[in-house]
Amino acid sequence: MCELDKITENIERLKEKIAAETRQLAALEQSLTAYLAEREKRSQYLSSRELQELITIHSGKRLSMTTIKRWADLGHLGKVLDEREQFPLLTRKQGRKRSLYHKSSVYPFLWDKNLLRPKYDVLDVVGIRMNGSDGQADRAVVLSSRLYGQHILYQLQAEASMELWQDVPEEHLFALEEEVCHTSR
Repeated sequence: MCELDKITENIERLKEKIAAETRQLAALEQSLTAYLAEREKRSQYLSSRELQELITIHSGKRLSMTTIKRWADLGHLGKVLDEREQFPLLTRKQGRKRSLYHKSSVYPFLWDKNLLRPKYDVLDVVGIRMNGSDGQADRAVVLSSRLYGQHILYQLQAEASMELWQDVPEEHLFALEEEVCHTSR
């Protein structure tokens, strides 16, 4: 076998390997796209355990799974989906069936039951960071709160300017540290 034949053979082998790797890369990219799309869709749902944790965080109450199951059976939590059936790419756990509830049905129900409460009460003084405020925080007083979709929105009044701010998401607010006066004896 002459040198030219070896080079030609190596070129052909390399072309075949590149074609195979290109096909594998395309398949992996397609799998990643499908996985990310499914994960994005899954983020619109809560499992029973996630629902239980949400209630505990917002109201401090620890509900049993039986209560959540009863609410689902009564239709309060909307259509119940099986996680393995709806999101086969995401399920890694073996075992029991995991029920999912769409957030658009769950949040209003919890709000009406007073289990999804705003973090700040009316007349609380809070700090607010608006986009582009260079890390500076304004002080404002909470006037009201409401549920909109999956977000708790606030109506605030700025302390300094008395300006009213509508529909400020809870994520933009933070608790101010209490000003404590220490007296020395």
